Amino acid sequence: MIKEAINKVLASLGLKITRISVDEYGVNLEHDINKLLRIIERSNIPVVFDVGANVGQSVVKFKRYCPNAQIHTFEPAEQTYHTLVENTRKYNTVIHNNFGLGAEVKEVRFYENTLDDISSFLEPTSLLWGDTKKTEVLEVNTLDAYCLQQNTKRINLLKIDTQGYDLEVLKGAKDMLRQSSIDIIQMEITIEEIYHHIPRMDEVLKFLFDMEYKLVAFYGYHSKDITARWTDAVFVSPSFKTDLR
Repeated sequence: MIKEAINKVLASLGLKITRISVDEYGVNLEHDINKLLRIIERSNIPVVFDVGANVGQSVVKFKRYCPNAQIHTFEPAEQTYHTLVENTRKYNTVIHNNFGLGAEVKEVRFYENTLDDISSFLEPTSLLWGDTKKTEVLEVNTLDAYCLQQNTKRINLLKIDTQGYDLEVLKGAKDMLRQSSIDIIQMEITIEEIYHHIPRMDEVLKFLFDMEYKLVAFYGYHSKDITARWTDAVFVSPSFKTDLR
């Protein structure tokens, strides 16, 4: 009776308590990423690529999970980049890059929003909130080219949050993906057409499935009314082992 009453009170507040077993995936994104990184940490210092690092929110989380992790950040917007560097100054082994990643090495127009976490290399549609405060042509590299430049043979976690540009980032990582040299992919998949020329969700899934990557789960759909806008997803390489015992 007490448990039921507590659950009703929590439900009225939009909250829910869920027990997660040690072998269970797909309930909580942060719990799963923490668990997957701990698997990596048993044998290696994790190498993390944070593509679309914004002001460092994910860097803080990854450093909390694995303080020794080597993190490469990618943030093309100049002012946001400076805030990112300042917010993560206390962490060692973080390499910052003030450019974006995409399918080709080239210059691409960037649409900087008044809300910096929804700026994108894709032009916004009327469905996007906030306002475009500036557009400029910025440098874009590919993940494959960057890894060659840095002599990075393996990425343990690739986190991508680039506001609809995520498939372009993956296309620029074809060599690493074909070699299963990226263990874990955490990415935001935008579903609603809030940017022009945004790829459909099934295109993103097909690309990764064709590379034989396995879907772990979708996490936390964000919706407006009954329409899904975006969701987070985690994938693992075909050779990745998740046995914690």
